[in-house]
Amino acid sequence: MIRVSIYTLVLLATFFLFGCDGAAGPDGADVPEIDHVAPPIEFVQPVLGAVLTDITMTLEATVSDTNDADELASILFYVNGSSEMNGNKAEVTGPPYIFEWDFVAAGTPFGTVTVVASATDTLGNTGYTATRVVTRFELVGPDTLTDRHGPGTMKNLLVPHLIFEEADTVRVTQIGTRFDPYGPCKLNHIRLLPVQRDSVHYQELANFWIGLASTVDGTAPGEPLDSFYVELDPFELERWQEYDLDGLMSESSRTFDNGESFFVTVRVDVVDPDSMDAGLRIGTLLEVDSTLTPELENAYWYERPPEGGGWTPIAARHVKGYVHHLFVDAVIEYLPEEE
Repeated sequence: MIRVSIYTLVLLATFFLFGCDGAAGPDGADVPEIDHVAPPIEFVQPVLGAVLTDITMTLEATVSDTNDADELASILFYVNGSSEMNGNKAEVTGPPYIFEWDFVAAGTPFGTVTVVASATDTLGNTGYTATRVVTRFELVGPDTLTDRHGPGTMKNLLVPHLIFEEADTVRVTQIGTRFDPYGPCKLNHIRLLPVQRDSVHYQELANFWIGLASTVDGTAPGEPLDSFYVELDPFELERWQEYDLDGLMSESSRTFDNGESFFVTVRVDVVDPDSMDAGLRIGTLLEVDSTLTPELENAYWYERPPEGGGWTPIAARHVKGYVHHLFVDAVIEYLPEEE
């Protein structure tokens, strides 16, 4: 007599009803979709390449997709690979996603600082920004301000210079470039790559004035502050010229408060600005300007003749699609802020 257990009968019944594949599951349309996509996150602050002088840094990020923003759980910031600041986590759980990073509390050193942000949604998906590099800068001691940027091509700017501006032809008598120190400072030296004898363009080498000017509305050259006269020695050309301003300019005229910018100007000593008999060639870095950004247009200016004819920003339209970055450096010394 064969004994069959109830368990065996259940297995046999399941086999005959559904086959080896087991019970049929629900249709694909009935299966809920599971989100495995990380939320797209991008930085708002700090901007790439920022130079930071305060003791804190504002970290801000956002999610570009509104659907992901609605399901966002938190954004976490990492500075130099760490999200910990004095025992606290740099995490924000609701908009606006802003966190104030305290360099002192976190022990962040001066120099290069890397910043990364991550966004995690309610399902646990996490997305990351690209690494953003900034600089924590200490306002102590000397610093060299320059507006030279690469890559580019070594060229020169002729002064007086023939510039085509729409239908008019003008001769430039003075050029200037703006410098933006990060804090209160005193200008100690000016370095200039002048200037060469150039028989092709100028028969005579012109002497010139180097001047300082204030800045109007944060962009344009304003009131002249001080100047000194340079008599060129042909044997000292084709190299950087450095001018120690002690004895050449008053200390008060070259001392600037926090947030105050200034212009270094060059005016050639020629009798007739429309003549090409005498002039200078000042070294520049020549770059194609495809953006026409206001920063470039406002940082380099020329003055129309006659004297007092007004300053105009040097834009790409003036130099056939190129921007000249002048080889003029301002060597400054940061001063302690008055308490």
